[in-house]
Amino acid sequence: MKKLTVYLVISVVLLVAASCKEQQEPLETSDPNQCPAGRFTTEATPASGIRTFVAEPQENAILCHWYINDTLVGSSDNRTFAYDFWTVLDGSVPGGAGEYEICLRTLTPDCPEGTTPFCETVTVASPNVCPEVSLTAQKNQPTIFTLTSSLDAKDALYYWYIDSVAVDTTTLSQWAYDFTLGSGKPTQSGPGNYEVCLEVVIPECPEGTEFACELLEIAAAANCPSANFTTEQNSSDRFTFTADFEERALYYWYINGILAGDTGSSSFSYDFLIDPDAATGGGPGDYDICLRVVTPDCHQGSELFCEKITVESTS
Repeated sequence: MKKLTVYLVISVVLLVAASCKEQQEPLETSDPNQCPAGRFTTEATPASGIRTFVAEPQENAILCHWYINDTLVGSSDNRTFAYDFWTVLDGSVPGGAGEYEICLRTLTPDCPEGTTPFCETVTVASPNVCPEVSLTAQKNQPTIFTLTSSLDAKDALYYWYIDSVAVDTTTLSQWAYDFTLGSGKPTQSGPGNYEVCLEVVIPECPEGTEFACELLEIAAAANCPSANFTTEQNSSDRFTFTADFEERALYYWYINGILAGDTGSSSFSYDFLIDPDAATGGGPGDYDICLRVVTPDCHQGSELFCEKITVESTS
């Protein structure tokens, strides 16, 4: 009886051990030879965060599972899958600049658990949310131009510059400017070449777009005089400029592109140290002095004549 009891105990132990061994065996998977990796190609859309992944044709494919950094982001029976890495940048889904591992697992009747994943790495640049802007210019009159921005956006501010000097800020994408010579102009005006530039600020681009520029030419009349002048230094900081042309005329004097005086006299004096904070500048340094002459037969003004002077320090 004791021998029978021992035998029964040994039999039970062997059965339990065999059962545990059977449960520890791994689950059977599809034959690797029947489940090869399904490859894909990648296409990048220029100037965007969109990447399009196209799986190679696979016989009897039922479903394509797409993963980004081990996160399932899409499942479809279509071989093409597009993903925009710039749409959501809060970290809730893969997105933003960086490197990403893209993997494809395909389900087929022979591979119900999916093929071996095929993976590739893609690099996504930082999103540039500032659009490209261009300018078109239309001459309405000899001295009047209308400039139009290619970007007409809501809540936009348009900053207009002439020869790098800010001259206006508008909320409209179209802007007109009269280059006719006259007082109150923030920059030089009259005949000559001018570079007009635009910068646009929108909520998506708070730092402003790249400058868009157009070069404009204002032609002088054929009967305009030459605007020459001579320079006399009266003291270390005071200069007198005298035009060679002394007929009935208006003389427009510019210092570093800023109108410093308009007068009916052919002579103009300026003290460069009396007001260092003036719009035209002051203090020691180099200055471009320019003159434009207006006569009854040359109402648009002559071509600019310029000379450079140097104001020495008095200390």
